[in-house]
Amino acid sequence: MAGEPDGAVRIVYEGEAKVVQDMYQWLIEEGLSTNAITHRLRLMNIPTPSGQGFWIRSTVRKILTNSAYCGRTFAFTETYGEPKFRMKADTKRSKTGRVRRPRGEWVEIPNATPAIISESTFQAAQEQLKKNRAMATRNSKHQYLLRGRDRFGCSSRVVRLARGEGYYRAP
Repeated sequence: MAGEPDGAVRIVYEGEAKVVQDMYQWLIEEGLSTNAITHRLRLMNIPTPSGQGFWIRSTVRKILTNSAYCGRTFAFTETYGEPKFRMKADTKRSKTGRVRRPRGEWVEIPNATPAIISESTFQAAQEQLKKNRAMATRNSKHQYLLRGRDRFGCSSRVVRLARGEGYYRAP
């Protein structure tokens, strides 16, 4: 039987699947950041996957980057290796840290997970995450007015306003 090694197949819970689909929609169509999606989920009082606590950005990011939502499941993605930091110097085993294996070594389990979103939606989401990362304010040296908005609906170029020697910056 297809699916996981014991023949099991994951089941889709429609309520939770709708939340995941909404998250992808907010990312792709509205261009929201993972932080903005996190705050929206909190405001809407949507329960977390565990049902406890509140939404955090890393959970949202894990959902948005997990290929299982488009129907792909992989096994043997990690192995054990030497940890970066050791809590106890006198540990008996040396390989106690989890190490991500190269993508080529992963084993795909066909038909184990039903798709909640399409492959094209997943790829569009990954592209939007890259754009969001590139446009993040932490990556800019200066804060410019109209940063990242170089075209308007009329397709005319935005002219940066010079002020002294540099460009116009937002206060």
